[in-house]
Amino acid sequence: MKLELCAGNELAVRIAHQLSFTRIELCQQLEIGGITPSFGLQEFSKKIIETHVLIRPRGGNFDFNTDEKEVMLSDIHSSRSLGVHGIVVGALNNQNELDESFLKDTIKSAGAIPVTFHKAFDEVKDWKSSMEKLIEMGFSRILTSGQAINATEGIEKLIEMKKFASDRIEIMVGGGVNANNILEIKTKVNPNAIHFSGTSGRKLGENARYSIDTLQPDLVKIIEIIKALKGK
Repeated sequence: MKLELCAGNELAVRIAHQLSFTRIELCQQLEIGGITPSFGLQEFSKKIIETHVLIRPRGGNFDFNTDEKEVMLSDIHSSRSLGVHGIVVGALNNQNELDESFLKDTIKSAGAIPVTFHKAFDEVKDWKSSMEKLIEMGFSRILTSGQAINATEGIEKLIEMKKFASDRIEIMVGGGVNANNILEIKTKVNPNAIHFSGTSGRKLGENARYSIDTLQPDLVKIIEIIKALKGK
């Protein structure tokens, strides 16, 4: 089973490498669920660890307009040209169904590198038919918490998803993964991978004009999660 760290800055990239994670999902602004990271951060990361880049132009829902889709496709092309190892994307229509036409375009733009469908999957109305369509399109994996607020709440559906996928697409569990539930997730679901960020809240630039509350990688927390996974 592989481990993927959701990495939102340079420190998280270094931690993932230091602790021998399989790969990272690289993004920025974890506070709003992540957006596409800068190309400088992508260049930095891909030299250090296997890097899969989130393509998301903004926070909020996953129903993107025409201009946003143009930007996303351009970002995929640019990230691929930089030599990143994978793309992470998701898009729905206003009925919470897969935006099939656009998703096919993202697969084409990604070329030979693998594409992950992110947690927008937890908002689709019919997950079984959606999974079948993603498999047909050529997606490599799905990131999901079992359509629940977190992976613990969604564990029964995650078990069902893993069985339904039947190794035709990877199931990667993410969402509220911590030291208290990671071993249970591994044991009961047996996912292809587990994804987590291991962050803690921190204010950056406390006395500055543009101080901000952020989520920063917490080395102690990340180590605790890994130890829990090993039953230590």
